[in-house]
Amino acid sequence: MRELNTVNCPPGAAVHAAPGALHFVLILGSEFSPSLKFRDAAPLTVKGP
Repeated sequence: MRELNTVNCPPGAAVHAAPGALHFVLILGSEFSPSLKFRDAAPLTVKGP
């Protein structure tokens, strides 16, 4: 397992998260706020617990 700072998703493609593949590890008490960056739109930050 290794940390990724970015995940690229080409136009028309999908990124799937799954155990044993790309996934997110959240540590109790941590915050999860990924920023989604789009080619033709403003960035969007999603806030989670």
